[in-house]
Order: sequence, then C-alpha cells, then structure tokens
Amino acid sequence: MSRRYQSLLKFARKNRFSSLQESYGACFHAALQIGVRARELGLEDRVRFLHWRVRNDANFREHWALSFRKRHALDVTAVQVDGDPNPLRTIDSYPLHFGTPRDYPLSLILRQVPSSLQAASGDRVAAALIWRVQRSMIVYDSRRTPMPGVISPLFTAAGRLTETLFVLSLHGLSNWARGRLTTLESRLSRSAVLPHGALSNSPVSPESPLVRARVRRAAVEAPHRVARAVCALFFLGVPV
Repeated sequence: MSRRYQSLLKFARKNRFSSLQESYGACFHAALQIGVRARELGLEDRVRFLHWRVRNDANFREHWALSFRKRHALDVTAVQVDGDPNPLRTIDSYPLHFGTPRDYPLSLILRQVPSSLQAASGDRVAAALIWRVQRSMIVYDSRRTPMPGVISPLFTAAGRLTETLFVLSLHGLSNWARGRLTTLESRLSRSAVLPHGALSNSPVSPESPLVRARVRRAAVEAPHRVARAVCALFFLGVPV
C-alpha cells in the first residue's frame, strides 16, 4: 500500500463514527470530508465516490462512501450499516438490500458542493444541494456506456430523476407542514377566542377542535400540494 493510501486510511480511522446515533444521516458529509482529503493527497484519479440506493430500509434510502483500492470501501459511517465502526471493508460485505454501488468521480460531486460545506459536518443537507448532486449523478449515469442486457442508461436515469423529484417534494412538504402546524399552535396559544368573545392568555392544546380542524384541512390539501411541487420541480429543474 502506497504512502498516500496509508495516509488516507489513517485519516478515515481518525474521523470514523463510533456510534449509530452520531453517524445517523451523516454519511454524505462524512464522505465529502474523506473525498476532500483524497484530493489533497493527489488521489483524485484513483479514488471515487460510492453511492448505494438502499432498498427496503426504514432508516435511510441511500449511503455514501469512497472506493479504496478497487474492491474495498472507505466508509467512516459504516457503524450504521452493521454496527462495526471499522472504516475499511470490502464492497461485497455490504448487506444484500444495499445492492451494488455506483461509482462517481470525486470532481463530479465536489464541484457541486460549496467549499464552506466540503469540510463541515452535519446531519441536514439543503434540498437545493441534494438536487444539484443527484442531478449531476443522473446526467453522468445517462452518459455511461450501456452494458449488455441492461436497460438503456438514459431510461434508468429518467426513472431516478422522477424518484428524486418526488422524494424531495415529499421532504419539502413535510417540513412545510411541521412548520405550519407549529406556527398555528403558537398563534392560537397567544390569542385564543372564548365563547363570549373575551381573549384568554391560556395556551390552547394541540388537541383542541380548531387545531384538529386545521390539521385535517392541511391533510386534505397535501396531495394537491405534492402534485404541484413535483410539477414545479420537474419543469424548473430538468434543464442541465
């Protein structure tokens, strides 16, 4: 193993996550940090990002790591995969529902992420950043040379584009609904109207009829908002 690979492995071991709680939702930022370090070591043409589209898992739908000497992965959040914090493992050792990862050049992903975020850690990623990264991956996949017996890469990319737009729309709608409910509860707790028209400073319970009625109305409107959001994202975001 060359000195540069040894340095990258040492960096990964130093920055690995040791518990499921701290690693949850951090795989993208963690992979970015390792990718930046690999670029600094001059390994940009030898190391690539690995991306799994996880199926049938209630906790997360994707996973990120870096390729390491062909058959291995350098994964500092591997503890969330199988409980083992060791960042160096073979790609074939990942659970079956992870499937086969797709690989992407470091430059393809890093150029989509602002420098201020490349070395930052966190568990929340802006939807706009997710869209830019996913779109660059989809465009890259659509240009790959098709393999025998595999559906056209362009057709596969179109399906992934639709899935990504739908997931981002649901995520945005969920955040909007939570924020809206919090705002309504706050307003109602500050100015609750009593039967005789007097104002009370007593907080209004989230279980009050008025709150429940507004929540029900929001639930009825949700499917229409999702459809509008998907259409808006599709027509505004597809051009690359």
